[in-house]
Amino acid sequence: MSAPSGCKEFGQLPRPCARWQCVARDRSVHLARARARLCAKLPPGRRQRKDTPMTDATPNLALPFIMPQQAQKHVTHNEALNALDALVQPAAASRTLAAPPDDPAPGARYIVAAPAAGAWSGREDRLAHFVDGAWAFHEPGPGWLAYVDDEQALLRYRPGEGWTAAVETARAPRFGVNTDADATNRLAVKSDAVLLSHDDVTPGSGDIRAVLNRQAQAGTASLVFQTGWSGRAEMGTAGSDDFVVKVSADGVTWREALTVEAGTGRIAFPSGGVREKLTAPRSYHVAPAGDDANDGRTPATPFATLQKAVDVVYGTLDLGGFDITIQLASGAYAGFEVLDPQVGAGRIVLRGDTDTPDNCTIRDNPGSSAVIDVQNAGTKIALEGLHVTRTTTTNLVRALAGARIELATRNKMSGAGRTHTIMASVNAYVEVKGTLVVADQCYTLLMASRNGYLTIEGASIDLTASPNVGIFALASIGGIVFAYANTFNGAALGGYRHVVQTNAIVHTNGGGASYFPNDNAGTTQSGGVFA
Repeated sequence: MSAPSGCKEFGQLPRPCARWQCVARDRSVHLARARARLCAKLPPGRRQRKDTPMTDATPNLALPFIMPQQAQKHVTHNEALNALDALVQPAAASRTLAAPPDDPAPGARYIVAAPAAGAWSGREDRLAHFVDGAWAFHEPGPGWLAYVDDEQALLRYRPGEGWTAAVETARAPRFGVNTDADATNRLAVKSDAVLLSHDDVTPGSGDIRAVLNRQAQAGTASLVFQTGWSGRAEMGTAGSDDFVVKVSADGVTWREALTVEAGTGRIAFPSGGVREKLTAPRSYHVAPAGDDANDGRTPATPFATLQKAVDVVYGTLDLGGFDITIQLASGAYAGFEVLDPQVGAGRIVLRGDTDTPDNCTIRDNPGSSAVIDVQNAGTKIALEGLHVTRTTTTNLVRALAGARIELATRNKMSGAGRTHTIMASVNAYVEVKGTLVVADQCYTLLMASRNGYLTIEGASIDLTASPNVGIFALASIGGIVFAYANTFNGAALGGYRHVVQTNAIVHTNGGGASYFPNDNAGTTQSGGVFA
């Protein structure tokens, strides 16, 4: 028998006719009599206590029991079947309606939204089931699951929270696709391809952006590319705000290929390539306790060797009209060679301690015949506040093959047994200014050969140590030594004032044959000219 439309709470019957009303009115009587008869038949130890009411429904789903001696048993049975129809594999059409739909289908189920209205008033979060033309409501318990069709989502009920996603994908502690995630790799995916696309469903903005966020500048936010779980390339920010691309052949030794400076957007290629063009003067720092893996840009991050500093300056930079200073901290350093020409206008200065050059000593240069060896056209450097000396290297300062060296402010030369102290050879150019301290024995002090040009003008030459100098000024094979307006403090001993050979020139601008202080008069040979 079907009931007319109306509303009923589960466990209550509709009252459409006298027969249904009779059932509703007499049900409690039937249940009470049934309990009494059942209790009387039980053994004394199993009889229900008088103060514990006998239930007429199951404890979890509240399905009605068919009681002993109950009339109209099919009514209770059918009521339980309807409840099972609603609650077994519950699938609600929607959870967004707060009032009944106009024309619900038989068996339709909805999760009542707030604020409930109409026939659903006061039934928020309950499962509304349309059966026999009326709405039956089922109050959910903790942990109930229901599928919502219009969301295609499985929901879970929690008292105080209502219906929420059964699987909390927004807060999953880890997630693995075709592999296991772990405490380190909380998101792990094994797949031949991964697709990330703009949102054209909600419908989205048409954009897509992936974000890697680190806690602080000292941290790392990067993408690492591996082969066999060994790193081969990495790009991102690491330890600074500059964007860096670096590569590795073995996953152990890494080389920076590209750097984009955060403050300017300037691009540098530390391992070679397009040069960084300066937009302001720059200093690099070198210290005995430094590390060539540093950037050398601050006293706190110095290079360890002069060779590293000059390689960076001459090999990676376009000066763009700005000066570069290589500043030495106090200490001793090995010599260096410069083979690459300077790129861009500007001045490159290697500076030690201009007050006390002994504080910054450059000694020997394994593999080279000069402690400071600057070669090739366009290669230029200025030396200030340095003590250049030797133990095994033959010569001290050499400009070769079109290179240019300037000695300025105050410098000191020492290292007994050296051949040439300062030399310009093969179209090279050397200029001596400021103060030059000559501490000990050498074969030549100033030497120009093979069309090299050495000028010493307005300088102060400190000879107070009375060094033994074989030849003060030597010019040969078309070389030129030009000396003018200099002062000499003390004198050299034991050698020639000048030697001019093979169409070379020594010019003192009228200083006379005794211009250079040494024991023996100068000589000219094979077309050499002294003036």
